[in-house]
Amino acid sequence: MTPERRLFKQDRPDLQLWVDQGISVPLLVASHERSGTHFLINSLAQCTAYRADPFLNLDLNTFGGLVNLHSTSQIAHLMGSLRELHCASLIKSHHPAPNLAESLASGLKVVAIIRHPAEVLLSYWRWLPSLPWHESDAWASPAELARGVPAGACQRYQERSVSSHFERWATHAMGWLQLHHAQPDRVALITYADLLERHASTMDQLCTDLDLAITSAPSCPDRYRHVVSGMDLSITANQWRELLDVCEQGLERYPQLAERLRLCASAQRP
Repeated sequence: MTPERRLFKQDRPDLQLWVDQGISVPLLVASHERSGTHFLINSLAQCTAYRADPFLNLDLNTFGGLVNLHSTSQIAHLMGSLRELHCASLIKSHHPAPNLAESLASGLKVVAIIRHPAEVLLSYWRWLPSLPWHESDAWASPAELARGVPAGACQRYQERSVSSHFERWATHAMGWLQLHHAQPDRVALITYADLLERHASTMDQLCTDLDLAITSAPSCPDRYRHVVSGMDLSITANQWRELLDVCEQGLERYPQLAERLRLCASAQRP
C-alpha cells in the first residue's frame, strides 16, 4: 500500500501522507532531539489508526520554502489543512511549544515526550559528529556540551538564544510542560521512562487524555525504527558523573521538571 495524498502537489516522498476518514484531528509528537521521539511515534502507530510510514517531519528540510516554520499562523494554517484532509500520518516536531500553541485551535493534538537531560545530552553528544552539516559545535565530553552554547543549525528549534545546551533542553521541556498544564485535553505529556517501563499503561492513559481511539492493545514496538544512530563513543564513569552533576545542578532551577522526571537521580547511563 502507498500513501494516498501529496502535500502542495509536490511529488516528493517526504510530503506524502496517509488519509483516513476516521481521523478527525492531526496528531503531532513533540520532543527535544534524542528524547525517544520515534519510540513514541512507533508506539502510537502500533495502537491507534495513525501511521508512522510515512510520518511528516515538520522541519526545514521538508517544509522549507513551503511553510515559514517561524510563523505560528502559517503552521496553524498547515495543521488546519491537515485536519481537513483527515491526515493519518503522524507529525514529528522538535520545535518549542510557543511555535505550535496557536495550532491547537486549528484542531491539532500533541503528545510531548521528555527525557532526563543527562540521557538526552549524552545521546546528542554522540549524534552530532555523525551529521554531515554543522548542527552544533563538537565538544570533548558530554558535560562540556551540556555547558556549551548552542550553535549552528540546531538553533532553528529555539525561540530565543540560550546560555547552554542544558538550558536549551530545559526551556524546551518547560514550554511543553506548561502548555500541557494549560490545555491537557489537547497536549499530553509523558516521559521516556514511563514509555519504557510502563508502556501499556502509559499509552492507555495518553490515549484516554487526548480521546484517541485505541485500535490494538498497546505493546512495545521496535523503539529504534527510523532512529538516526549516533557514533559509538564511549565515556568513563567519571564523565557520566560529571554530566549528571551538571544536569542535577541545572534541574534545581526547574523543580517542576525534576518532579515530572521523578527526580534527577533516576537517570540511567545509556
